[in-house]
Formats: sequence, C-alpha cells, structure tokens
Amino acid sequence: MSTNILHRAIRPLGRPRGALLASALAAAAPTSGLADDETAAARDLTVEQTAVFSVQAPAPASGDALRVVAWVDHADNRYAIGEAVQLFVRTNKDAYLTVLNVGPSGNTTLLFPNAYQKDSRVAGNRIAEIPGKGSGASIQVGGPVGRELIKVIASTSPAPVFEATQLTGAGPFATVAGGSRSVARDLQVTMDGGTGHQWDDYNKVITTVASRPAAATSLAPAPAGLMWPAPASGLRIAVDRPRYRMGEAVAVYVSTDLPCYLTLVNIGSSREARVLLPNAAQPQNLLPSGQTVVFPAMGSNLRVVPVGPPGVETITAICTTDNQPVVAGDLVYGRGGFASFTDGGAVSRNLVVVATAPTRQVAHATVGFLVTQ
Repeated sequence: MSTNILHRAIRPLGRPRGALLASALAAAAPTSGLADDETAAARDLTVEQTAVFSVQAPAPASGDALRVVAWVDHADNRYAIGEAVQLFVRTNKDAYLTVLNVGPSGNTTLLFPNAYQKDSRVAGNRIAEIPGKGSGASIQVGGPVGRELIKVIASTSPAPVFEATQLTGAGPFATVAGGSRSVARDLQVTMDGGTGHQWDDYNKVITTVASRPAAATSLAPAPAGLMWPAPASGLRIAVDRPRYRMGEAVAVYVSTDLPCYLTLVNIGSSREARVLLPNAAQPQNLLPSGQTVVFPAMGSNLRVVPVGPPGVETITAICTTDNQPVVAGDLVYGRGGFASFTDGGAVSRNLVVVATAPTRQVAHATVGFLVTQ
C-alpha cells in the first residue's frame, strides 16, 4: 500500500487500555492520549484518507460541548484478513451519529446508519455498537492490507449528513458517491453551516494484516503440511502454499462442520474480483459436512491462478444455509470459466461486508497468500 505522511498536526485519538470485552463495556471507556503505534498508523494514511481525516468539527460555542469517542474490540487496533471489526461509540449527550469507513483508495462506506440500524439517534453516555448485536450484519476485513480510517461524526442535528442521492449500493452499508475528497468537502460544509447545532468528530485508525500468528489446526485428509487458520463458525479454508508466482496454480481446500452452499470469492491486490465457485463448469455448490473439498476438483479443466499483480491476495469462503446467491447482480462468465463482478468497486471495498437476513445463517472464512513475479 502506498503511504503518505500527514501534513498537519494529528488530533489526539482516544485509545482503550487493555482488552475491551463485551461483558465489561458498561464500565470500560477509552482514555485520552495517542499510542505510538496508532500515531504511526495515522501518519501512514493515504492522501485520499487524509482528506477525510483532516475534517474537523467547528469549535463549540459554549462549555457544554458535544463529545464523541470511539474504540474497537481489538486493543491493538490490528485485524487480520477474515476477522470481523466491532466498533463502539459513546457520546456525552443525546446525539445523531454518522460513521464512515475510508479505504486506502478513498472509497467511502457509510457504516452507520445502515439497513439494519436505520435510526441514527443514540442516547448520551450509552455505548452504541456497530454493527448492532443480532442485526444480522458484520464488517469483515478483506484485502488489500494496510490502514483503514473510521470517521465518526456526532451532531445534535437530526438532519442526515448525506442525502439519499449521494448514496449508492443495495447492500446493508451504502457507498458514498464522489470519492473521499468530495466527501471531505461536503462534511466540512455541512458542519460549518450547521448553525444552532453542536458537532464533534473522532478519527479511529486500524491496521489490517494478512494473518495473525496462531497455532494452526490440521484437518484430515488434507495434504501433509497444510496449515489451517482458526475456524470461523465451523468453516475452514486454506491454500496449498503460502506464496505463488504469477501463473502458478492455486489449490483451495475447504471444510465445514455443517452442510451448506459454498461461494468462493477471489480478490487480487488490485481489487479485481472474481467468483471461483459457483462457476460455468460447477454450478452445484453444495458443500457436504465433515469432508475436505479440493477446488478445483481433480480432473477438472478449471485452473485457478493468481489474479495479480504481485501482492497480498485473498480467497473468501462464504457458506449459507440456503441456495440463494451471495453475490448480487448478474455475473458474466469470462475466460477461465469464472465470473467477474459487474460492480467491481463494491466488492473491492477494503472492509468486506457480509450480511444475513434473520432466517439465513452465514459463515465466512478468508485465507491470504503472497503473489510474486
């Protein structure tokens, strides 16, 4: 990921001390001050991210100022590909929240309000969780790795920060049209023009990495030496090697504790995405339980090679209890028998969103690997 040093003073970012467990959230709160690792992370934001980072709420006109703080469920602010991000926000008085995620490319996603949490109002001195418990939505980290900016804006004004015409996408989390620089301009104009209302903002920077060191679990009859990442909801995915050269074949191994319908999504370092399964040759994607399935199947004419260019690449396995499509829209099967996304920008978001309906169960797991020339 290309990085750019900030050209302005960094505002203090709150940071929780120690692990913040859900059972202790009522008593836990981030304290002021900026850890060295978080300072470095903020300085490594891209120019596109810095545009939104630099937006500041106007100074309060009175001592009874609105204040907002935010923190995440990983005390070190680091997430590996495939892990879910849980965000916690608290204001000192009743307010209305807008939460944005800005990826390295400047693609901006509206995390709150969302399709499952439509009311942006939060009670003062109460912890708001994003996504909400039982909402059926999760924010899963995807490639490429690097820095992610989460921008939290609080206001006493109930008016939405973004008009409906500025939001695109049919998923639970909308994309803000126009790019991060346009978003930054609109935010500053809205806050500066909000006469009679109070505003505050908070920047949270997280770091995404390819994987975390962990004791891997082998699952027979996987090939000798195959290492599995920690299972997610009984679903496991692995590849046969940690790195590949461009053009070399990739073998994918998937296992599940319960039978489900499997979708495999491959995203390259350039954010180009393709659906590996189902595909033109294998429209049936029922994954039996208790078996290790190899993809592509032995004897198949299909061949999986890295999308490229060199960098970190990911394959995400998504298992559902029904056979409804996971990828929205029409898929066009191109060269190699695999389908490309018609809306590549939506699926190449740096925080991959996985949502479920109340009656639909979804499990997902991601494996990353390095691609070289």
